[in-house]
Amino acid sequence: MKHIVGQNKAVMKMMLALVWLPIVLVPAAGNVIEVGAAVKWQKDKTCGKDLFCGCNPHMQHMSPDLCKTTLKQCHRSFCSPLCLRMAWMPHVNVDCSNAHKWVGCQRFAEEMVTAERAITAQFQAYVCSTEFGCCNNVTRLVDWVEGHVFGDQYPRSLLPTQSCKAAAARSAHSAAETCKQCQAAVTVHLDLDTKRCLPPHGTLRDVAPLSLHERCLFLADRIGTEQSRLKEVLRKQVCSCAGCCAGDCFFREREHDWLASIIADVTTHFETNSPFGRY
Repeated sequence: MKHIVGQNKAVMKMMLALVWLPIVLVPAAGNVIEVGAAVKWQKDKTCGKDLFCGCNPHMQHMSPDLCKTTLKQCHRSFCSPLCLRMAWMPHVNVDCSNAHKWVGCQRFAEEMVTAERAITAQFQAYVCSTEFGCCNNVTRLVDWVEGHVFGDQYPRSLLPTQSCKAAAARSAHSAAETCKQCQAAVTVHLDLDTKRCLPPHGTLRDVAPLSLHERCLFLADRIGTEQSRLKEVLRKQVCSCAGCCAGDCFFREREHDWLASIIADVTTHFETNSPFGRY
C-alpha cells in the first residue's frame, strides 16, 4: 500500500513538471476529478475552489469545526495570497520614443513609477473578483485596493497623475492630444513566471499535490489562458486611470466618492452573479 501511494505521488510530480498536461486531482473530499488544463480549468467558475478545497468525510465527521476552518482558509487563499500576489503581476511601461510629440511624456513616465501600482492593483482586484471570482469579500478587497491607490500619500490619491491633470486643464485640444500620445506610449505585460509559485529555492518537482503552490500554478495557468484579452483590457484603460483620457479606472468613478463607488460596484456584481457566497 505504501509503495502504491509513493508511486502515485511520484507520478503527480512528474506530470506537474510536464507543463500542465491533463492530470487527476484528488481533493480532500475524496472525489476524483479529471482536469484538462486548457479545457475544464478554463470553464471553472469558482477560481479553482471547488477543485482544490474539500474535507475528507471521516474528518468531517470527527472534527467538523476543523473542516470548516480548513475550507474557509483554502477558499480565502485563492484571493490572497494567490490571485492578488503570488500567481501573477500586471505591469505598465511607458516608452516615450513612441510619443515624440508629447512634451510631457518624460514627466508622465516618472510619475508612473509610483502610480503604476495604483493602476495595476485596481486591475488585479477587477480580474480577481469580477473576471475569475477569486475574491468575494468586498471590505477586504476595498482595503487592499485603497492601500495601493493612496500609498503613503493618504488622503491624496496617486491618481490621476499631475501631468495628465495639467494637460486636461489647458484645453480640449490639449486633452485630446495628450490622450492620443499616452495611448501610443503605454505598453503592458503580465508576469506569469512559474517561479512565482514555487517553494523557495524549489522546482516543479518540489510542488506537493493540492498544496498552496499547486493552487498557485493552477491559477497562473488559468490566467494565462486569458492573457491576450486581459492585456488588451489593461492597455486600453491605463490612460483613463492616469487621467490622460476620459473615462474611469477599474472600480473607480471620479464623479462619485471613490470608496462608495467600489463598494456599490463590487457588491452589485456579487449579489447578482456570484454562485458561491463570500470568500
